[in-house]
Amino acid sequence: MWALLAAGLLGVVAGVLAGLFGVGGGLLFVPTLTLVLGLTQIHAEATSLLAIIPTALVGAWRQGSYGNVRWRAALVVGIAAIGGVEAGVQIAETLPQHALKRLFAVLVLTAGFEERHAMATSLAAIGVTALAGTLFYAYYGRVHPGSAALVVLPATLGAVGGTWLQQRLRRRELSLLFALLLVAIAVKLLVP
Repeated sequence: MWALLAAGLLGVVAGVLAGLFGVGGGLLFVPTLTLVLGLTQIHAEATSLLAIIPTALVGAWRQGSYGNVRWRAALVVGIAAIGGVEAGVQIAETLPQHALKRLFAVLVLTAGFEERHAMATSLAAIGVTALAGTLFYAYYGRVHPGSAALVVLPATLGAVGGTWLQQRLRRRELSLLFALLLVAIAVKLLVP
């Protein structure tokens, strides 16, 4: 029961972060699925993509209502990234779990902050790439729809709150919060 409540709560937080920072939610979905629900790193990454689809779509829709999304750019980036997603799935399938976990932590640390419109457009593009990644990982049997379902509804509700909050914070505040989040997640992943 504790794991279900924790997954739901972290789903809300991931949704808020998706709406607030223009990320799909995988920064929190993956650690939630590994540390709370016990999925392996590769299964968590695959399953998080499924959970990201509705979260990104709701967050992008809300950001669009604020006029922050450049839809054409989001579609171009999303479609162009599909080849990269397939390559990433192929690489992830060959790496040992410990290496994949460390690489994910490095990715978290190197993620950069962008201005409001780029963040919102990125969120829209993430929906396209998450769909492609979900399909590629599903081919390998790595996606756990039941685990994704535990975080999807809370995350989509959180995404609405995150987009609302983003409109009320100054750029400097957003940047600081995002940097703190990334460091905290990376430390949690790197320190056993």
